[in-house]
Amino acid sequence: MMSCAFRQKPAQRHVAATATVFFFIRILPFMAAIMLAGCLGAGASDGRVTVAQFESLNDLEALLPLTPDSIVTRYRNYDSLAFREIYSEKLAYVTGLIDSLNASFPENLRIDTLAIDHSFSSFGTAARNGRSIGISASYFIVFDDWIVLRSVVFHEFGHIAYDILEPEEKREVGSIWKELEAGALLYLFRDGEYAGNARFGGHPDENPAELYASAFNLVQNRLPEIRVRLTYVERRHFPLLRRLATLAGAAGEPFPEPPQ
Repeated sequence: MMSCAFRQKPAQRHVAATATVFFFIRILPFMAAIMLAGCLGAGASDGRVTVAQFESLNDLEALLPLTPDSIVTRYRNYDSLAFREIYSEKLAYVTGLIDSLNASFPENLRIDTLAIDHSFSSFGTAARNGRSIGISASYFIVFDDWIVLRSVVFHEFGHIAYDILEPEEKREVGSIWKELEAGALLYLFRDGEYAGNARFGGHPDENPAELYASAFNLVQNRLPEIRVRLTYVERRHFPLLRRLATLAGAAGEPFPEPPQ
């Protein structure tokens, strides 16, 4: 499983064990045919949180729209069934978006399951595992923002798009990653630097696959913002940045030459 975004610090002190609760939505070819594949009953998530997990939220407080206390309270109040009822429209939006993006990929790589992880230990994570995408309930509970959900899904589909690149294209992305790292420009593709993304999101500095997934999200959702940031980037880097944007699915001329 490829983990994206925030990583929890290892727990050192525990006040209780954290329950792991998932529910799954099967994504079928037509949105009218969405069905629930499995769900634990009400009250299955007891909302217990380790001391270390709570402290990790304090470390991130400046990047979060709610205080750590408020986040923990919401986790305690929203068991999986209450979550489904409260966020039914956003769940329908996410499954519809996945269904739409699936159409651009080979059938054997299309996502057919959305898994919502209610465990606090998964806070701020999203990952693709085979034909499933797992998203932490925190993206719904804490951010409550349609655009953030869109960005998370696009980033995960960026990993699928990377997987089907031709070998030469993957080598090219790897070369671009090295050059951007040497030029201290990987920050340009950190998801969390842009509106509509969780502020801790994206880690393109980790490897070429993560750079590509972030670029896939940003060039298709935040292209005007990237152009503004390029105002202060030396012109000699533009060919490299254009090539990455094109590989990541940008249409036309993504980054015009800045004025002299």
